[in-house]
Amino acid sequence: MFGAPVCDPPPPPRAPAGGGRAAPRAPPAAAAFVGAAATRLDTVERLVLRAGTASYRKPAVGRIRAIATVDQRELAEVLAATASNRFELSGKAVLLDDADVVVAKFTFDYVCDIAITEADQ
Repeated sequence: MFGAPVCDPPPPPRAPAGGGRAAPRAPPAAAAFVGAAATRLDTVERLVLRAGTASYRKPAVGRIRAIATVDQRELAEVLAATASNRFELSGKAVLLDDADVVVAKFTFDYVCDIAITEADQ
């Protein structure tokens, strides 16, 4: 059911000099969507996270990596679009520590607007 690109995210953001909070990063499933839809990114008008869930399993030890996927059937609909439309996409991500122990699982629901112009057809 799921199985798009594997996404190994960059290291966590560092706090800006002088304190404050670091800028948030895109959820891993959004990165998986961008990679999987790379050939059609020029038609993606917006990708909005509608809802997400998190399930934390164990404390992480060492480096954490994320593996994210998007539903292939939903992605195929986006890639095959021949007219402007709105699509609902779902994604999943799993976080693993250095010992390949699952430390967290996430689900994401997105809305994706595709804008097809005459030049895209």
